[in-house]
Amino acid sequence: MHECEDGNKIELSNKSTGVISGLGELPRGALIGSEGLAFLFGCHTETIRRAIENGHLSPPVGLPGGKFWTVGFLLDHIEERLVEKRIEQQKEERRIARSPV
Repeated sequence: MHECEDGNKIELSNKSTGVISGLGELPRGALIGSEGLAFLFGCHTETIRRAIENGHLSPPVGLPGGKFWTVGFLLDHIEERLVEKRIEQQKEERRIARSPV
């Protein structure tokens, strides 16, 4: 449970349903580090480190107090990855449709 600036409390993740809504509930300008991101996604910080190392996630920016992303950056990044995957899928579907049976 996370308490927002306005006093509202939100559940940041619900692994049992596969829904991770916490990131979208936070203000876009909020800073989040690797530990917070790992908590939201229900994984270990090592998984976040590997995602950065493998290029699936941009490295966080070093600021006083630690390394962070903004929530807005992460949401935009996820949206961009989804669009890229949809385009790849559409290209593959067109390729398959053109190939002789």
